[in-house]
Amino acid sequence: TGPLSNRRLVIWEYTDIQDERFYVSDDYITLRQTDKNRSFKVGMNNEDGWCAYLNCGQLFIKRFNFDKNGVYPDYDVNFETYTNQFIVEIETLSTLETLKPNEYVEYEERWELKECEATFNPRSDESIDKFVDEYVF
Repeated sequence: TGPLSNRRLVIWEYTDIQDERFYVSDDYITLRQTDKNRSFKVGMNNEDGWCAYLNCGQLFIKRFNFDKNGVYPDYDVNFETYTNQFIVEIETLSTLETLKPNEYVEYEERWELKECEATFNPRSDESIDKFVDEYVF
């Protein structure tokens, strides 16, 4: 898009953008859960339609559709991730829709759960690329 913006990163007021659990590059965003007693949440427009969570030898992959013409909540983002000392959340959002009585909207997420003993460096695009190529696609 040349000099026009083409990505969103939405930051909640309690989020420290320099938090060591968080990494952002041109291709990836990673967020690790630790015992740090501080909440962290960001949102973004995830046009690739997937996110994943690796924990204790299990890889959870969530796939979803992105509507480039849709309007999304929370400053127009379709993906949010949150962590504190207890959890990590990976949340996808559907477009905002106005419904009349008896109308409904369907939103689909496709979930996969795989055993995965492999790891990666969450602050290295090269390491993430290798992991994603092997285990996500």
